Amino acid sequence: MAVNAQLKRKTSRIIRKLEKHLGTPVRNNGKNPPELLDMLIATLLSQNTNDTNSYRSR
Repeated sequence: MAVNAQLKRKTSRIIRKLEKHLGTPVRNNGKNPPELLDMLIATLLSQNTNDTNSYRSR
């Protein structure tokens, strides 16, 4: 269990440093869902990026 507690402390420290440097991310919480077309485009771009990176690693 000591390793798990150590990992949690290390993770918390990293999160605090990232939030200090980059700020806290704003969460949507479903209040203003993205437009369907925007979501479709984002999904396609994301998939294309993943495929491209996959082919590079081969």
